[in-house]
Amino acid sequence: MTPRNYSLDVLRGIAVLLVIAFHLSPFGIFRCGYIGVDLFFSLSGFLIAGLLFRDFDVCGMIRLRRFWARRAFKILPPLYAFLAITAPVMVLWKIFPARTYVSSMLFLSNYLGDSSRGGSFIGHTWSLAIEEHFYLVLPILLWLISRRAEGRQPFASVPVVFVVVAIGCFVFRVRDPQHWQFTHLRADALFAGVTLKYLQRFRPTIFQWFRHPVALFFGATFWISPYVVRSPGPILRSFVFTWIALACTSLVGWSFAHDGSTWWKIAPLRSLAKVGLYSYSIYLWQGPLCLLALGSRWFYPILGLVASIGVGILMAKLIELPVLALRERMVTEYSASHSTPVHSTAALPAHIQS
Repeated sequence: MTPRNYSLDVLRGIAVLLVIAFHLSPFGIFRCGYIGVDLFFSLSGFLIAGLLFRDFDVCGMIRLRRFWARRAFKILPPLYAFLAITAPVMVLWKIFPARTYVSSMLFLSNYLGDSSRGGSFIGHTWSLAIEEHFYLVLPILLWLISRRAEGRQPFASVPVVFVVVAIGCFVFRVRDPQHWQFTHLRADALFAGVTLKYLQRFRPTIFQWFRHPVALFFGATFWISPYVVRSPGPILRSFVFTWIALACTSLVGWSFAHDGSTWWKIAPLRSLAKVGLYSYSIYLWQGPLCLLALGSRWFYPILGLVASIGVGILMAKLIELPVLALRERMVTEYSASHSTPVHSTAALPAHIQS
């Protein structure tokens, strides 16, 4: 059984609340809320790399089709249900964004989506497109790295790959500062999480640095980075994105290193962890619900926050969790029929993280 990382659920909760706050007050005090997406990216890189490293430990190889099948069960049903439910509403309101709708289904909305008119209702799927591209590329990359290891530590070149990706993203952002949502401009945050997992699994001495308060302090600077530079040029703006990616990853490392600490169990953090447990479905539904809640009345943002969390949890229980339970039953039945032990199946509440 794979134990659940309680501290990482807290970070998920923080990340999705930051995004909601940003969408409810895009020009207010929460203008830094977009960094919640970068925090999601760092978490995804860390957790997905852990799944792939564990698969290599168990089987001596990375099973690409198995990984992609599990990701499909996790990502596709909630997303397609969200698109299917919102489509008739947008058609009735005569704001149906066909281009953004189709590109969201194909995970190309970060390149082809249109944020004007109805596109803004589902435009937040750009981040899911980046993550899906990452899910396609990372297993192949790690598979190639492991095959070229020739008896050495199989993933020793991961930090080098991260440096190359980080420099590449920095240069691309400088050359194209307008399209911040493109995958090749934002992949550094995801690969920073991969490198963090590599250090935790294969370089524990180095990873111990993340237990130090300095890691927490640096991680906390991701909150202030958007305020430090108000109107950056392309070079400084690209640097801010790099700073946020590294800070978020440092915060993930510190949180994971202190996961067993009892103070994570205090009431506010327990509530954040519950929100984080359903963060994927909440993220999907907060987009249109936050737009509907925008207005001059002071209680509109509160209604948007409550509706986003409530509807997200409801849809997770109606669609996301049942599909994940079906996935685990299929894995168990397949393994039993082929006399293969199931190594990565956990109790249902933990499935939402993998």
